[in-house]
Amino acid sequence: MAVSALQVEKETGRTFVSDGYADSAYRSNRPLQEKVIGPKGLWESLARKGTELAFAKPSSIISTQFATGFKPSEYQDIKDKLASGERHLYWNETILKEEKMSGWGAVYLNISVIAKFMTLYFLPFSYVVIFLLALFSEYFSFSDLVDFYYNLTVYFLLPSTLFWGQLVLMDKGYFTPWFLKAKKHYELNRQTGMVTLYRGNGKPRFSHPFHEFDCILTSSPTPQGLMNYGLFLVHRYNGYSFGVPLQSLMPSSPLVKEYHYLWNMVQAYMDVTSPMPDILVLEEARERDPTTKAFDDKGLRGTTFGVAITKKTAAKNVKQDALLRDSRDSHFWRNMSDEDFDQILKAIAKSQ
Repeated sequence: MAVSALQVEKETGRTFVSDGYADSAYRSNRPLQEKVIGPKGLWESLARKGTELAFAKPSSIISTQFATGFKPSEYQDIKDKLASGERHLYWNETILKEEKMSGWGAVYLNISVIAKFMTLYFLPFSYVVIFLLALFSEYFSFSDLVDFYYNLTVYFLLPSTLFWGQLVLMDKGYFTPWFLKAKKHYELNRQTGMVTLYRGNGKPRFSHPFHEFDCILTSSPTPQGLMNYGLFLVHRYNGYSFGVPLQSLMPSSPLVKEYHYLWNMVQAYMDVTSPMPDILVLEEARERDPTTKAFDDKGLRGTTFGVAITKKTAAKNVKQDALLRDSRDSHFWRNMSDEDFDQILKAIAKSQ
């Protein structure tokens, strides 16, 4: 749902300027404050041993690893609910929000998965085995069969069916217990330029302007010898024991460049002097964002910008721009098939 500048101004008390964004919104053409590192806690000291990714003017580069997580078919399945306001995407022209389930919710889901296995496989197998024992064993009477069937049904089948049935209902959107509802984890606001991290109870832990954070890329080896990467926003002036985990936005990738590309996308989103990243999840929001709409109205959507192009790659990039530019209307991503979607992303990944 679109949120007007006036609504945000009333809710946050932030003054909006003529371009439709709050004065506190991040603008890459403004000089950053002098960098002064504040007191470090143990977590921050460890996090800062990673690689700091610099702020820069955003480019058109996107993380294709991130983009593959939301396909056109998924959008088509929920577009009616989006239009009616029954569902909302986690990323729009105002906010990028990440939610997570409580610890008890994760335990409940694990129990439900076990219950599904019990209902579909283990209990039917048990019924058959007990019946065969009653049929062929002289030590197993008919009354024993009835007792076993009663105990299996009352103490295992019925509870397992209830747990699994509730999981099916939740998956179809009919009923979700309160303790399974996701709570806000963090939020990045394009209009106000604020980054907010939330506590487990849904209340803000801290909220600061985007330009006061450093982006830290961490790495650690897995038991299999592969590298596991993390991408955190760490506040520059406080010794918080928490950072904003941007890597949770996409599946884990062994390619470190995808985390650099994700950081570029986050900067492009927060920078109100640049158009928002050209990805499916943000496509319907493009016309509601002033800077992005002005960019698209000039016919520039699908072009390469903010990228240093060498002679070796210039011809390939120009060809790619021409291919995509002609067809990038307002429903470019939404109207294509999943197969075409994957092929376009592969072409983009090769050209970047």
